Amino acid sequence: ADEVRKLAEKTQKSLHDIQITIDSLTQEINSISEDINKNSKNMQELAQTSQKVEKNIITISNKTGDVVHIAQENYENSKISNESTQKVIKNIADIYKLSKENADSVSKISNDLDMVSHISTKLSQELVKFKI
Repeated sequence: ADEVRKLAEKTQKSLHDIQITIDSLTQEINSISEDINKNSKNMQELAQTSQKVEKNIITISNKTGDVVHIAQENYENSKISNESTQKVIKNIADIYKLSKENADSVSKISNDLDMVSHISTKLSQELVKFKI
C-alpha cells in the first residue's frame, strides 16, 4: 500500500508538473498569437499606408506633368511675346527714323519758306520802286 501511495503521490506531482508546463505553453501560445495578431494588424496598416503613398505619388506625378505642360506653354508664349516685342522695337526705330526724316524735311521747308519770304520781300521792295 505504501508503494501504491508513493506511486499515487508521484503521479499526482507529475500531473501537477505537466499541468504547470501545459499552462506555461498555453500562455506562450497565447502571447505568440497576440503578437501574430498585432503583426497582422500592423501589416494591414502598412499595406493601407502604402496604398495611400502610391495614390499620393500618382497625384504628384500627374500634377508634375501639369506643371511641365504649363511651363512649356509659358515658354512658347514668352517666345511669341519676345518676337512681338522685337517687332514693336523695330517699328519704333522705323517711326523714329521717319520722324527724323520728316523733321529734316520740315526744317528744309522752313528754310526754303524763309528764303521765299526773303525773296518775296525783296521783290515787293523792288516792285514798289516801279509803282507810280
